[in-house]
Amino acid sequence: MGKKQRICGKLGIRGQGMTEYIIIIALVIIAAIVVIRLIGKQSRDSGVKAGKAITEQTKKAESQYDSDKGASDIGQLK
Repeated sequence: MGKKQRICGKLGIRGQGMTEYIIIIALVIIAAIVVIRLIGKQSRDSGVKAGKAITEQTKKAESQYDSDKGASDIGQLK
């Protein structure tokens, strides 16, 4: 019976180590998800700002092009 108890004891320690390992992995995964969500929100906000700036510049360029289009002489260009 002593041998059986030793085996069970080793399995108990091994099982405890595996449980601790799973808990650590779960915590790392949760932390990674939180960080990815925060970074994702910030990058999305940056993308929206960049898109608005590009749209604004495009509208200005179109407006300038339309006003310059009617000029028949280079000297008339703004």
